[in-house]
Amino acid sequence: IEVFARQNKPIANQVILIDLLDAHQLTTRELSVLQLICLGLTNREIGKKLHIAESTARDHVLRISHKLQVRNRTACAAEAIRQRLAS
Repeated sequence: IEVFARQNKPIANQVILIDLLDAHQLTTRELSVLQLICLGLTNREIGKKLHIAESTARDHVLRISHKLQVRNRTACAAEAIRQRLAS
């Protein structure tokens, strides 16, 4: 999007991919992390399970929270179940 903004072309001539702007679109990795959040795993446990650093797991959780527009991991789990992103 930044690239488009730097181009001095009228907006009508630009192709903007709405999917990139969709706040609810989660990556495959984020969906995996979300499933583990729903199981009650901590960031450390998620990191071990997915072979990533605890800080990386934490970053995924923060991004998921932002995309789902919730404030904490419990709300992430509830929203995931509500939207049928996890069971």
